[in-house]
Amino acid sequence: MRLDQFLRYSRLVKRRPLAKSLADGGAVDIEGKTAKASSRVEVGDVLRLRLENRTLRVRVLGEARRNLSKKDASALFEILEESAHVPGEEEERSGAPLDFLKRS
Repeated sequence: MRLDQFLRYSRLVKRRPLAKSLADGGAVDIEGKTAKASSRVEVGDVLRLRLENRTLRVRVLGEARRNLSKKDASALFEILEESAHVPGEEEERSGAPLDFLKRS
């Protein structure tokens, strides 16, 4: 399944366009490699997402082909690690709208 679809169906992000911009902006890795929105996600893959104020590492446990309830969507992944992301001083000053997409 496509990465942007997985992020949306698993409810890790709210909307597919946001998932696409995160992936295409370099904020998502699959097995340590920077991924694009169209990258394939398989069961067992480990994803690292760099969101605005936190970083998540999750393992893919399943696939979905449609929207799921919150309970069912949480069964699609397992959180391996979660850490807070504090933007560096140089990131805060630039003011660019997609600063949160910068790689850590």
